Amino acid sequence: MFGGGDPTIRNLIPSNITIRRNHFFKPVSWMNQGWRIKNLFELKNASNVLVEASVFDNNWIGADQRGFAIVFTPRNQGGRAAWSTVRNVTFQNNLIRNSVAGFNLLGHDDTRRSGPLENVAIRNNLLLNVNPNAIPDATPDPTFTQPGRLFQIIDGPKNLTIEHNTAFQTKEVSFSAGSATSGFVFRDNVVRHNTCTAPYYNNCGISGEGYAPGNASLNQYFTTPYTVTGNTMFDSNVQKPDGTYTYPYPTGNEFPTAVSFETTNIDPFTGLATDSNAPDYDVPAKPDGTKPGVNWDDVPVNWNYVLKTAIQGVVQTCSETCSE
Repeated sequence: MFGGGDPTIRNLIPSNITIRRNHFFKPVSWMNQGWRIKNLFELKNASNVLVEASVFDNNWIGADQRGFAIVFTPRNQGGRAAWSTVRNVTFQNNLIRNSVAGFNLLGHDDTRRSGPLENVAIRNNLLLNVNPNAIPDATPDPTFTQPGRLFQIIDGPKNLTIEHNTAFQTKEVSFSAGSATSGFVFRDNVVRHNTCTAPYYNNCGISGEGYAPGNASLNQYFTTPYTVTGNTMFDSNVQKPDGTYTYPYPTGNEFPTAVSFETTNIDPFTGLATDSNAPDYDVPAKPDGTKPGVNWDDVPVNWNYVLKTAIQGVVQTCSETCSE
């Protein structure tokens, strides 16, 4: 975590941070032991941050955290650092696995005055097994509606780009509330859309508080012009047999029942591999040559290594097996 305590130096913002090739791992044995277990990675006051080629493993609800693995939320923690901001963040080429929810993105501190969350790029990441039951025997909290949510976007971050990610989550692609986000780009992702269910019918797809998924939520919670195109949102009830749509979206997006990946040993619900062979999460190119989702050829070697050792039930220290 960067931020979380007010700096004694006025206007200080932790800056120029690079986090590369790490394995952030929480043993499941820590759960239900009376300890305050938070998320896997958090920015509360930071500028010019690069997070890449890392693995984030095992995250559950606890310590007033609602299950999001990655949290970008500007915080004027003690009320004496109103300059606190989270800006110029690139989160790319990472693996997030076995988490109750994905990203929590907050436009500004919702309790004290702060700077904004702005200029964030989330690209070429793989998210596996994002659902309320991601961690066996975790105690669910029925008051939380976020489990299974991929992106939570609250109170208008500025200039948010989400592109070329592949994710297996069980609820919303994104959920928004509060003020609108400006400069929003959601492009070339492969994600589960999922089926909306009663009583709200906004608990799937790109949704927002009080609005149906698709264009209704986009027009309410994202200022125009926004870009939502090239995405494959599978496993949904959006497209009807007659070709019409239950919830309209901008043109240029697809809503298939399922997705074919380069290898077949991928569980269609969790995205986890079904055998000890390293999976390939590339999808075939479209007729026009474009290919949405994570670019597996750009993935660091240690992703395959970590995936395979996890399947075998082994946690090992990286050696020459996963070196460059």
